[in-house]
Amino acid sequence: MSFYHRSDPDELFDRSLAKYVPYGNHAISDKAILHPNIDVYEMDLETIIHVEIPGINKQDVSVTGVQDGNLIVLSGFSKREATIRDEHLLIHERRFGSFYRPISLPRGSESGEAKAKFEDGLLTITVPKSNTMSSKISIE
Repeated sequence: MSFYHRSDPDELFDRSLAKYVPYGNHAISDKAILHPNIDVYEMDLETIIHVEIPGINKQDVSVTGVQDGNLIVLSGFSKREATIRDEHLLIHERRFGSFYRPISLPRGSESGEAKAKFEDGLLTITVPKSNTMSSKISIE
């Protein structure tokens, strides 16, 4: 079984810098919301994708299947509360704005048949695989 862990060097740098700049109106990086964290699991009959998007409303997220079923595209946006003013801000770590994330799927995936469920900031997308991936070919 293969395991892939994505680590963004910019994010590591930002986290190490954040401990030295803990207060004030500092938006160190916008990468967290621009590139949601995912886990992708390939099973025998389906591919399961978990996407972390806390603080975003279900109606502000879009999931689209494209390119012959082998690609899922996530997009959406996070809004900042208009009732809180910046002069009252002591620490700024949350990210706001839009995001766009294409996710390549294994060959034989049927992204047009995908199902998505959003609960408690976790989006779960289940993409079935076609059962025509391997078939016995007769030799003449």
